[in-house]
Amino acid sequence: MVARLRWFSVVAVLALLWTLPAAAQQGAVSGVVVDNTGAPAAGAVVSLRGGTLSARTDPEGRFELRGLTGGSVTLVVRLIPFRPLETTVAVGRTDLRLELTRMAVTLDDIVITGTAGEGQQRREIANAVATVRVTEQLESAPVLSIGQLVNARAPGVQVTPPGGLVGGGERIMIRGRSSLSLRLTPLIYVDGVRVDDRSPTGGSGTGATSRLNDFNPDDIESIEIIKGPAAATLYGTEASSGVVQIITRRGKPGATQVQLSTRTGAAFVADPEGRWPINYFRQPNGEVVEFNIAQQETDRGTPLFRTGLLQGYSLDVSGGSEGAQYFAAVHYDDDQGAIGSNWSKKYGARLNLSVSPRAAWDANIQLGFNTLRTSFPNSNYIFGTVLSRPQVRDLPQRGFFTAPSEIWEREFELLENVDRLTTGGELRHRPASWLSHRLKVGLDLSRTDAISLTRRMGPESSVFFSPAQAQGAKSYNQRGLVSTTVDYSATATRELGSSLQLSTSAGAQYYRQNLTSLGASGQIFPSSDITSIIGAATRLGSDDQVENISVGVFGQLQVAWKNRFFLTGAIRGDDNSAFGQEFDFVTYPKVSASWVLSEEPFWKLGAIDNFRLRAAWGESGQQPQSFAALRTYQPITGQAGQSAVTPQFVGNPELGPERSREIEIGLDASLFNQRVGIDFTYYAQTTRDAILLRDVAPSSGFPQQQYVNAGTVQNRGFELLLDGRIIESRSFGWEVGLNLSRNKNEVLDIGLSGTPFLSFGYGNRFQAGFPVYGIFARKVISADRDANGVPINILCDGGTAEGLPGGQGVPCGTAPRVYIGQVDPKIDGAVSSTIRIKQRLAISGLLDFKRGHRNWTSSLWCPGILGCEEEIYPERADPVKAASSVLGYTDDAEWWRDMSFVKLREVSVSYQLPDAMARRFGANRAAVSLSGRNLHTWTKFEGLDPESYGAFAETGGGTPFEQNEVPQLRQFVLRINLSF
Repeated sequence: MVARLRWFSVVAVLALLWTLPAAAQQGAVSGVVVDNTGAPAAGAVVSLRGGTLSARTDPEGRFELRGLTGGSVTLVVRLIPFRPLETTVAVGRTDLRLELTRMAVTLDDIVITGTAGEGQQRREIANAVATVRVTEQLESAPVLSIGQLVNARAPGVQVTPPGGLVGGGERIMIRGRSSLSLRLTPLIYVDGVRVDDRSPTGGSGTGATSRLNDFNPDDIESIEIIKGPAAATLYGTEASSGVVQIITRRGKPGATQVQLSTRTGAAFVADPEGRWPINYFRQPNGEVVEFNIAQQETDRGTPLFRTGLLQGYSLDVSGGSEGAQYFAAVHYDDDQGAIGSNWSKKYGARLNLSVSPRAAWDANIQLGFNTLRTSFPNSNYIFGTVLSRPQVRDLPQRGFFTAPSEIWEREFELLENVDRLTTGGELRHRPASWLSHRLKVGLDLSRTDAISLTRRMGPESSVFFSPAQAQGAKSYNQRGLVSTTVDYSATATRELGSSLQLSTSAGAQYYRQNLTSLGASGQIFPSSDITSIIGAATRLGSDDQVENISVGVFGQLQVAWKNRFFLTGAIRGDDNSAFGQEFDFVTYPKVSASWVLSEEPFWKLGAIDNFRLRAAWGESGQQPQSFAALRTYQPITGQAGQSAVTPQFVGNPELGPERSREIEIGLDASLFNQRVGIDFTYYAQTTRDAILLRDVAPSSGFPQQQYVNAGTVQNRGFELLLDGRIIESRSFGWEVGLNLSRNKNEVLDIGLSGTPFLSFGYGNRFQAGFPVYGIFARKVISADRDANGVPINILCDGGTAEGLPGGQGVPCGTAPRVYIGQVDPKIDGAVSSTIRIKQRLAISGLLDFKRGHRNWTSSLWCPGILGCEEEIYPERADPVKAASSVLGYTDDAEWWRDMSFVKLREVSVSYQLPDAMARRFGANRAAVSLSGRNLHTWTKFEGLDPESYGAFAETGGGTPFEQNEVPQLRQFVLRINLSF
């Protein structure tokens, strides 16, 4: 027995001795990685210096490394856009908290948009690419749309809201107007799949929506924006106005992560009584009535506007292993506007899968579905208040132009219903260390139903309308769109020694858009209970189909020297179904260079951490409208009631795309140990062969005009982005940002012999030497008063030979129109500031501004509002200003007002709850934020809102009837984020 115990002891001791080295080999360290705000740094790579062992942090920022030896190890933590962290820790520590510091300039982050392969480091790309990190923005300030995300956060990108209607869509324009007649909006891609990107047509009603509203901001990881032809060469025809790429969220390896976000808030028109125009009226007895309809309605308990409730809910689940990751989300939004008939409901779901079945293969699959239901008020709701009539204030109209506001809400409906499915897949293969290729395919399917209904009215409503209108009417327009994307590219890389690398890329894209439309209308309903078109006495119907196909190929060669100097050349060829039959293949070249000087041995400027110079030259284009090149005939009724056709458009078989050429030069720099970042770009862009309409000789037999390549437009400007961390410590931080851009737009030539200019709207022109849609108007320069103070002897500016003001005074009836300004801001930008306290509390604000532009202010036009102070009391006003009211010309310079403004766009307070408090809710992390938007505006503009752009279409034409627009709503939103 003793012997057995002795042998057992020996074996036990030997086993213990054997396991001691094993125990040493199984040492571990674990902890959490956070950013300088205290938020988890998900996706950070924690590796062992000098070894191959590494781990990636989970959504909570946690990591663990096993199998460590020795008493201590050195860890290296990397995550873009943060500075790499290197620290030595004792083996066995399980409570590590590693804090990353954000870099002011990140040259090693991966950019997807505008690159030939799987993405490139920013240091390789010579053109400006703006990146909006959406997940970070949503942590501090809730937003309702993608336009709000982009606004004031990317220099050179102008975002104009449609007015204060929930469900309305923003208009995005990049680097000014590059076309005289075609679209001004950028192409939109979602995870590499091109999607329907039609911008709002402006005004109220169904035309004010934007397809960008279909996507949920909570599903988005980041947004990348390339801004001009030098960057958009690889996208070819249609990309000259820039490209916006929406990159949705992906799962990351690790445990399942659940995130729940809720928002609730209120939206309202601030101070309608103070901002609504006062209408004046002189009664027959001489008494003057000063009438403020907003004040009247508030006093009688029927205010023009309500406080709308905003609410939204989002739930997502993500996680996976190294070989497969997933992200799944659902969301629901229900927002009410400041008018009872304005609301928007949106719900949808998204599923993203990433799979790596083998080391050389990767696959990504995206599927997103969204449904949007939006109701808008009739445009006469606002029109009837701005153009109120004091003389009928005691009648049933209550001073409204036609009918009281509740009648417009009860008898009229404007609805838009959208169902949208966007799906795509990407397959990447690396058959060799020097070769990779990928294939992307995608579909964007949408159906839009636009419904306008006027009910048959009873006696209490019909008294305000004509008999025909009171009998009711309905129109229904259905628009179906199928967009197909196929994109293939391959990249081969070869090392030439230790310093030189060559990368050759080639690829092809196919894009097809099939648009079908179906319309029906009916008039005269037999009763108020019948609202279907089939029940109307008269009915009409129509349908249409338009298909557009683009095919492009490209080749690119990049030479890289020591990973700090990059020279790139590329060429793309395109064909499009809208080109004329006699127009051949179009090619777009590109050359660019990027040089990271701060990594050169000769760089001795210690205060400048990073410094890069970049320059790019390239071309892109924009196709004509689908049928612009075709000769067409329209159907008519011929003799004896037989069907016949008659000439419609003469067509142009030589019609080709507009071609934009751009050079941009810029620099990126960080100073003082990454405390200050600078991004500066200068660009000069020229668009040739701009498409215009010219008259057709009557002898051709075609009565309409002809599209031709004729005009030339130039845009020049600069973009500046500054980012600075003024104070940075564990207990307190202060960050300040500035973005500023300036654009000078000019028509160089309209290219139509014998035609000095083309006129549009109430005073817009295409004229050489002036901006696109330059404003020309009669300008009163002098006037006297008669005995009653009424302006007499009124003279207007006679103008100069160049069309500029400064000529002699002439009678206004014969005065020429002189140039007085432009419709787009010359300067726009924003200032942002964030204060962080103890890594849990953050207070941020955003101030944006636009300057140097004018719009025709219909809400201030005295003949339009039927009475203003200058007309009733001319002796009180400057005689020159009063003269404009007396003349009543729509093209008078007085009504083209300066729309410059500075707006306190956003103020938010966010707080990350202590972990112990979060666990009370069963969560790992909890954060709450309260934000306010559109809090105050500084402007000299006297109308409803300096941001209203009214009827401007996506091509920019039209007159901005902001008298139909609801002012921007003031919003307060509370958001709660929980992570489980």
